[in-house]
Amino acid sequence: MKQRVGIIGAGPSGLAQLRAFKSAEEKGEELPEIVCFEKQDNWGGLWNYSWRTGLDQHGEIAHSSMYRYLWSNGPKECLEFADYYFEEHFGHPIASFPPREVLFDYIQGRVEKAKVRNMIRFNTAVRNVEYDEESELFTVTVVILLTMKLTLKNLIMSLSRVDTFQPPMFQIMMALAILMAGYYMPTISETLWNLKTKIFWS
Repeated sequence: MKQRVGIIGAGPSGLAQLRAFKSAEEKGEELPEIVCFEKQDNWGGLWNYSWRTGLDQHGEIAHSSMYRYLWSNGPKECLEFADYYFEEHFGHPIASFPPREVLFDYIQGRVEKAKVRNMIRFNTAVRNVEYDEESELFTVTVVILLTMKLTLKNLIMSLSRVDTFQPPMFQIMMALAILMAGYYMPTISETLWNLKTKIFWS
């Protein structure tokens, strides 16, 4: 059976993982089947600004703690990717403390160049992750959030359809940003937390 890898979250950390897999593929390594689950309709995680607060259009918690006119409090020289420079992206030098919109554009440019968007399932919220010791497989339960617009005379209604499926995964990478109180975490089984895992801070 081909190895499957599930990545939870398409923010900067999840996108960096996808970019690393793509880099390995470019060097001739055979990749496992990769699925990245992202609750929002676009990548970028917290850098993907939204005017919504509280709940989003699907009734999910709107987790963004960014605001439109946020500026970086760290110099770009400390944020730059080793394989993708700011000057390469923008075509000219930029100031050391860029605004949120500039950083989001830079992060997005790197993964657009890597062409990893087809690995991401957008509008897919992870509800549960369980590990089965006998099969040594993870099961990820997700809710697919779809919005359909129906026009009835002068009335436009947005309807959400919820589907669930449980694909087995061999390995799970969680790329979640936890920056605010009350942030909704998917249910993680106690067995999962007791596994020998590696934790990286981005």
